Amino acid sequence: MDLLTEEEVHYVLAGKTTERIESMERFMLDQPQVEIPVQERFINGMYAREIVIPKGTLMTGRVYKEGYLDIMLSGDIAVATPQGTKRMTGANIMEAPPGRKRAGYAFEDTRWITVHRTDHYQEGDMVDRLTFFSMEQYRDYVRQRDHASYLAVLEMAGMTEDQVQAQVQNESDRVELKQPYSEFVTVALSYLHGNGLKACRDFEIGEVIGPARTAQGGRTIIGRYSNHSANPNAIMELAEDNSVWAVATRKINMGDEITTHYGLTLQSIQGALCQE
Repeated sequence: MDLLTEEEVHYVLAGKTTERIESMERFMLDQPQVEIPVQERFINGMYAREIVIPKGTLMTGRVYKEGYLDIMLSGDIAVATPQGTKRMTGANIMEAPPGRKRAGYAFEDTRWITVHRTDHYQEGDMVDRLTFFSMEQYRDYVRQRDHASYLAVLEMAGMTEDQVQAQVQNESDRVELKQPYSEFVTVALSYLHGNGLKACRDFEIGEVIGPARTAQGGRTIIGRYSNHSANPNAIMELAEDNSVWAVATRKINMGDEITTHYGLTLQSIQGALCQE
């Protein structure tokens, strides 16, 4: 196959949602496949997977269960990201969040390493341990994992599902989210449970997302619609005036669902109140 130009690559990868990447992947699986050699290394609870992507290769990736470290050692590659097509050359180090379906095209031979935390040391099946082939498989896994974690939090707090839902559905303490925070998030359908909180912009680690509860006890959509996750991307922090604020604990991309861990939220807020 002739090498693609940068304009052709941008056309292939630009605007690729997860669904479009998976559709492209189904077409690609019917085409001749490229053998990509893999080197595996295990040390101190870490697993490193090194590949060399040959020049002219169009490829898609698996969906990882947990976040990991991406290290591009050398080469020239264009990758489809939530922000559009990104072309990278030389050496790059990036945090890779879980639950991403990616696609890329190598303009030159590209050496790439992913580093993962793992308690398992078994060559040959690490990809199946760490990843899923499709986003639907990943979403099923997350729903089951997070529901089990949610039930554990209820047990720890001594609450029933009916009691939680009564609090969730209570609208008497609802207050409007003020600017600029009202432009940062919105309510959207969640694949975890019902409606959730969606990011309308990118957030860096440690960046304030907005108030979940005011000092007067009013609850915003951030407090109302932040779903529970066993592996959240945000935390609720108590301020000096007893207001509660959502803060990003890892990079959040526009369009991501913003989640918190209800157990950590309870511990953080109750611990801070006990110290007063």
